[in-house]
Amino acid sequence: MTDEEKAPPGQEPAAAGAQPPAAAATVAGPTRKRLSRSRSVIAWILIVVASLMVPLSVIAVWAINTTTNTDHYVETLAPLARDRVITDFVAQRATERLFSAVQVQAKVQSALPKRAEFLAVPLVNEVHGFVQTQLTKLLNSTFFHNLWDQVNRRSHAEVVAVLTGKGNPAIKKANGVIVDITPVVDKVINELDARGITVFNGVKTRLGKANTLTVELVSEKQISKARGLFRVVSDLGWAIPVAAVVLIAAAVAVATDRRKALLRVAVGAGLATLFFLASLTIGRDFFVGHAPRKVDPAVTTAVFTTISRFLVQGLKWVVLACVVVAVALWLAGPSTWARWIRAQVSRGARWLWDQAKSLGNRENRGRATAGARRAAIWTLEHKSGLRIAGAVVAGAVVVFGGNLSVSGVWDTAIILAVYLAVVQLVVVWARRTAGTGSSDPPEADGGGAGAPTVPAVGERTGPA
Repeated sequence: MTDEEKAPPGQEPAAAGAQPPAAAATVAGPTRKRLSRSRSVIAWILIVVASLMVPLSVIAVWAINTTTNTDHYVETLAPLARDRVITDFVAQRATERLFSAVQVQAKVQSALPKRAEFLAVPLVNEVHGFVQTQLTKLLNSTFFHNLWDQVNRRSHAEVVAVLTGKGNPAIKKANGVIVDITPVVDKVINELDARGITVFNGVKTRLGKANTLTVELVSEKQISKARGLFRVVSDLGWAIPVAAVVLIAAAVAVATDRRKALLRVAVGAGLATLFFLASLTIGRDFFVGHAPRKVDPAVTTAVFTTISRFLVQGLKWVVLACVVVAVALWLAGPSTWARWIRAQVSRGARWLWDQAKSLGNRENRGRATAGARRAAIWTLEHKSGLRIAGAVVAGAVVVFGGNLSVSGVWDTAIILAVYLAVVQLVVVWARRTAGTGSSDPPEADGGGAGAPTVPAVGERTGPA
């Protein structure tokens, strides 16, 4: 019997050497599994590398803004001249430098008669206190703030050369962060001259020639520890954030489950960013530990916190974005809890939509539940208090929350405006729910104890 005769009716005879369908599926199965496993491995590698690139991108953007944008650089260093911890330290060190340059006590003793030599120490202490007080006042004045900003604007290129190790060799050997207080000291000496204290006139003459009365806040040794990383990041520039975006897109494209891949990138980037934030804490301790010998650790800490504040702020925003993206992607998944949350949100949205439609329908405004009407009445009665409370909280956050800056006040003002807009929307809802179009809350009928009731639209309250 031939193959054609053995074939069942309605089917073509199998070609010679052809494999049956079951055998073909058996051969294709392992191939698909190997391909899927390879894609998973490649996706995981891309996810890990992309997660590490995200915080590096934040550091790169911060370094680029600091090195290329003079306004951003000046804004970064501006708080150093406005921090009382730093200005008090600078005033103290400047006073010590002045008194070490001039033997004040010896000159006072030589000017006094022998019987009055015992007055030399109290007089020197009095002059010392006066000089330090005047220096402190000037360092906390608009005069010094503007002077500090102007000096930083002029020296931006030189400081970048110090950070990157590029440029003139003389600039490379410059020290770290130095406060030049020559103009401030010059003004203090003029005030002393006006009071008849001329003991520092020699110092003023030397300052006029050299112009080099400075106080060091950050040493060259501290700067050199971060110079290598800063130079690499600034040289790579925008290549780092671009590479991060490309790696994230590649990881999602290669993965077999794109939602899970993006979720893993969000979680990994968040964890990597938290690691970098923790590393900054370790770096701060190292920075403080290698401070100049005579610099107060509190001053060094304030300097590090001020210089790195934009970097820390950017890393925190990345962590928040990663959390939001990760939660959104998890809620979009097939897990039991995600489905339950989606169902509850959908139910709540439908309820809000129904309520919104009923508010637009005059006939349905009187059908609000008793609880909703009580809430509406309470809202109308306390709407002014809610607005005042929001303004008070915003003011407290600005004053006591360390937000006394242009950006801090602006952010708080935006949040307050959003809050007041939400309150106004709630007030509009309350007016319609309570069944009145006026701005005043409806009055209770006073007919009995308990919660006040408001007659529905169209309800007859008087005799027929």
